[in-house]
Amino acid sequence: MLVSRTVRTSRLAVIATAVSAAVISVLATSAAAAPPPTVSVGPGTLPGKTFVAAPPPGATGPDDITSLAVPGVDNGRLMIWVAYQNGINPDGTPGTPGGPTQSTVAGYDATTGTPVATIAVTGKVDGLTADPVGKSLIATVNEDLNSAFNLIQLPGGAVTTYQYSPSPAVSGNGGTDSIAVRGSQIFVVHSNPGDTMQPAEYQVTLDSSVHTAFLTPVFYDNDTATDAVTRMQVTLALTDPDTNGFMPTDSPRFPG
Repeated sequence: MLVSRTVRTSRLAVIATAVSAAVISVLATSAAAAPPPTVSVGPGTLPGKTFVAAPPPGATGPDDITSLAVPGVDNGRLMIWVAYQNGINPDGTPGTPGGPTQSTVAGYDATTGTPVATIAVTGKVDGLTADPVGKSLIATVNEDLNSAFNLIQLPGGAVTTYQYSPSPAVSGNGGTDSIAVRGSQIFVVHSNPGDTMQPAEYQVTLDSSVHTAFLTPVFYDNDTATDAVTRMQVTLALTDPDTNGFMPTDSPRFPG
């Protein structure tokens, strides 16, 4: 059975800087006349609350964070999920001789910070996000080499590992990192590829019968793009795409 999904990811320094500059410029020009800005609250933010929770015993190095409520887990309440990398190297090998080879994905009650669940995932979890459609978590491991795609089914916490096709490794280097999900689509970032002519972002199609995650390039590290401020055409020069995401539909620029 083929399940099509989309994954978030990419360190677009040129575009991010340009967009930030544009937003700052707009705010600066309109600050005098405009009322105080309304802050848009997204997943994982808790208005008026400070979220403090201890890591599970032995877990270190928190990285990606996401939120998801699933029936059967914490009575269906919203939970905050955090990936602890436990000192594992970017290729999945132990950070110290005899050290951990599994990351810890921990779930906390979003209101109280009470630990509810811990799930072991083999490798260094670099990308973690929620899949509300599938009622699951998605975790990518090993951003530099030996990368894989994992579905964490809830409430049970069973981990199913999918191997990539084609491999994101290029000349012995490269993996996957951040994930973006929109509906049934999944997108993942191509992290630290071997050269600047590689895909920066992939769309992922899962074949559950053979546990394979098929990768289709979305755009490349050296693609042509439009500068958000100058509107000039530029050539991207991406070297280590890391983070991706969808713009909110209420964004003043590039909505959706």
